[in-house]
Amino acid sequence: MMGQEVYEQYGNRARTLVDTLRAVHGESLTWGEVYADHSCQIVVEEVLIAIAHHFGDMAKRRNWIIDVIDAHMPVTTKEAEKAWHFGDGCFHTLMNALYGDLRSPLGSDEARVNLSINHGEDNIAALETLFAGLHQDHADLMMAGRL
Repeated sequence: MMGQEVYEQYGNRARTLVDTLRAVHGESLTWGEVYADHSCQIVVEEVLIAIAHHFGDMAKRRNWIIDVIDAHMPVTTKEAEKAWHFGDGCFHTLMNALYGDLRSPLGSDEARVNLSINHGEDNIAALETLFAGLHQDHADLMMAGRL
């Protein structure tokens, strides 16, 4: 969604951050320490905001993500796992988990202004479009009996 060059730039930033944290924490570095690091949180925010621009057609994006994830699920011999697939509800659960920390600040004028200062108004508008699209897509799926 963001192109190979931008993907590599964020990958390099992430590796540098992990190397820096590993220099501080050694081999005992945990994911909790990575997630708690403010610089890491900024990179995650930037990536999620960059991706948000590509969710103008939520149903199209939902179907695409479902297809990508289902196509890459490992083969299993367990019956319970064979019956499972990544579907509409899973998509909404994933998106709410990914974007939850960015949704909350948009409910506060002060926090929204801070996000706008840090990321630009066009990026905040993309987030608002994404959230409105998720809300409408969820409602449409509920009406269609798919959730």
